[in-house]
Amino acid sequence: MSNRSGTAVALLLALLVVIGGCQLRDWALGDERWLTARMSDGRLTLDIGGQCGADSYLSYLRIAGDTGVLWEIRAADPVRATPTVVVGVVPPDFTEQTPPGALSGTLFVRLRTNFDYAADVDLAEVADDGPLTFEPQPIWNETSPVRAERC
Repeated sequence: MSNRSGTAVALLLALLVVIGGCQLRDWALGDERWLTARMSDGRLTLDIGGQCGADSYLSYLRIAGDTGVLWEIRAADPVRATPTVVVGVVPPDFTEQTPPGALSGTLFVRLRTNFDYAADVDLAEVADDGPLTFEPQPIWNETSPVRAERC
């Protein structure tokens, strides 16, 4: 093998290591931007990713504001992914714990998939800028993985 061929092979191997390392890093970090809020027909719609299997299906969602809890739903035993929730409309297999209240200002969104997560959603930004993607932060729980699953 010539020196030129050896250099090309070494560069190719280095490139494969870098690409593999980036993919491994991305897998290990998880996809943090998996909650999207948008206004649709005057209602707040949440798109919730990271629901790859039964252990990671949405099971709980609470919307709170300055005045307290504005809407809360719960699934006793989630049987399917619920990738889209329109606030105020109870999805199949969920029960409403708190009836919907008036949404305004910045909302505190807490949800449970494979873990409990929370994000602040500013309705003024959602209404003005269209869909916004958020990075929900995990709420500490020693018994669960900290990142949303990657599908």
